[in-house]
Amino acid sequence: MSNPTASEIMTAGRFFMMQKFPFFAYLLFNLEVIELGEDNNPWKLQTAAVDGKRFWYNPSFIQEIYQEGLKESKEIGNHKVAFLCAHEVMHCALGHLGRRIDRDPEIWNQAADYAINAMLVEAKLTMPKIGLYDKKYSGWSAEEIYDDLLKNPDKTKGKSTLDVHAGQPGFPGEGDGQGQDPNGGGDPADALSPEELQDLKDQWEENMVQAAQNCKDAGNIPAGFERLIKKITEPKVKWNEYIETVIKSLVRSDYTWRIPNKRVFANGITMPSLDYDDSVEIGIAIDMSGSISDEEAAVFLGEIKSIMGQFTNFKIHIACFDSALHAPATLESEEDLDNYEPKGGGGTTPMAWWNWAMKQDWYDTVGTVIMFTDGYIGGPEHWGPGEEKSPNTIWLVKGSDYEGPYGTTILYEKL
Repeated sequence: MSNPTASEIMTAGRFFMMQKFPFFAYLLFNLEVIELGEDNNPWKLQTAAVDGKRFWYNPSFIQEIYQEGLKESKEIGNHKVAFLCAHEVMHCALGHLGRRIDRDPEIWNQAADYAINAMLVEAKLTMPKIGLYDKKYSGWSAEEIYDDLLKNPDKTKGKSTLDVHAGQPGFPGEGDGQGQDPNGGGDPADALSPEELQDLKDQWEENMVQAAQNCKDAGNIPAGFERLIKKITEPKVKWNEYIETVIKSLVRSDYTWRIPNKRVFANGITMPSLDYDDSVEIGIAIDMSGSISDEEAAVFLGEIKSIMGQFTNFKIHIACFDSALHAPATLESEEDLDNYEPKGGGGTTPMAWWNWAMKQDWYDTVGTVIMFTDGYIGGPEHWGPGEEKSPNTIWLVKGSDYEGPYGTTILYEKL
């Protein structure tokens, strides 16, 4: 019996996915799968690639990972092909194609691969040997892993990946592959505008929700992916409106007999009315490591000023941080807010803020802490002292999809 072709292996792999991992199989239906053989591969793609609409593969690579698994069993061979397919669709579903920005393409690909592969290993797929995996990166975003790889360059040298991304040699373009930059991949036509990237992101969020709905009744949504679906489907709330609601909830009230309840007093009934303590006290931490601009920090403080202006008395215990603490202050008037200047600009160590705050007399009584950050911090242990030792915490995250390890996470978007 002759060996199956790459196309036959892919067909069997997709059928295997539908049986064992339908969530990823449904997602794969959203990509045009294209085999690049000797006659149609001027880009010399050696492995696989994806652009959000198309999934290209080199047939020799498919044969390689299938035969690798076949040494153990046919099922393991199918497992490894399914892993590659799931890997490619998750690059699209997680928006990795539009999140690189100006980062190094090769290191970004490695970081994104570490993030995805950790998720797929936890979902019980069998990874090909070429795949990058480090249990340490479980739960980390690609941005966090990228920053960690920059600090540990030995982890990036000579590392192969399951695929190539735009900006790397071998990435298929719209043209015939001629005249490409030898140090980069893809043709200029591959560059998408911010609007096109947003449309692609929105489309893949819809694809994720649809795949989850198709799998829900069968209980086949992989562990860890429910949170992604929940984040997509939760109603979007403007960050300033949410923060205003939380701060207003801090206003203490009690019943008093000093002022009768006017609604029933006219009927000859004396009942107590609510007595409000019209004052609030909060903590604010601003991440000034670079991704949050002075303008965005100013907009944030402007919204805080608008909210605080509704109260007779307020106290804001504020400081900025990068790799150290900057500009700690207590603000008690709108003028104080106007005059406050955020400072910082290098590194990201939120514990610099927490270590300062926990030494202050107000720490145990403050109602809420708002942490305005880009989310590129590292593992959960770097975010804060933990839920038991923290006040109610709001993580206002700009520019990443990372979710704080406790408290409430809300995404910062321009108003």
